[in-house]
Amino acid sequence: KFMMALLAFSVILGVIFAVKFCFCFKGIVLYDSYIEITTQTLGFGKNKPKIKINYSEISSVYNSTFNLRYDRRKARKTFIAGDLSNYVELTLTGGKQFCFSVENQEEFLEDVINRTNIYRKSHNLKEL
Repeated sequence: KFMMALLAFSVILGVIFAVKFCFCFKGIVLYDSYIEITTQTLGFGKNKPKIKINYSEISSVYNSTFNLRYDRRKARKTFIAGDLSNYVELTLTGGKQFCFSVENQEEFLEDVINRTNIYRKSHNLKEL
């Protein structure tokens, strides 16, 4: 009986996670004062499903073509989603990095830099 209950619980949990993976929003949204990254993680520990990054925290952002397959330590710590050889690398003032692929990376990069500079200019901070 215990094994059947455990099996039923596993099947129900699997269906819930499959539906969440297929139909729930995941991606990057740019707001006026911050970037929100929504991932597929469950939210346990330091891996939260929504990451909020204020524009004032960004120290650099660029389009990288370095293949992260050759730097596994960096890939494990920073990579969120997408292609391991063509991605946007976002570095915060504390040194934390986020790497992710998006559609239209050049357009995304210009938009992030533009929004960051507008935010920093309005708050008397140094522009990127």
